[in-house]
Amino acid sequence: MDSSDAALRMIIQSHFEQQNQLAAIRSAIANLNDYDRKLLQIFDPFTEYVNRKQDEHDKLFKNMESTLQKLRETKLDPALCDEQHKTLIDFIPVDKLREWTKRCKEQDGTNDFST
Repeated sequence: MDSSDAALRMIIQSHFEQQNQLAAIRSAIANLNDYDRKLLQIFDPFTEYVNRKQDEHDKLFKNMESTLQKLRETKLDPALCDEQHKTLIDFIPVDKLREWTKRCKEQDGTNDFST
């Protein structure tokens, strides 16, 4: 009977250890679920913000040529004119702007901006 009592105690001890492990696993799953929920609460507004900014940038890039044309057509007050400055476009480093646009397209991975 001693060996069977010892075996029974071992089985009971093992059962309690498994119950403790099960409780720990359930707790860990609950913590992960809570973390996931909180992450989504942060991620969704962030994604919306990024999408909004992307739309704004797309609009700027797509309208760049028409905006530059408006600057070309906007003449300066004669008091502000000199040999190099006749319209508003003369104050804009267009080559640098185009290079910046090119870099943005490369970093973004899209090629649908109008330039």
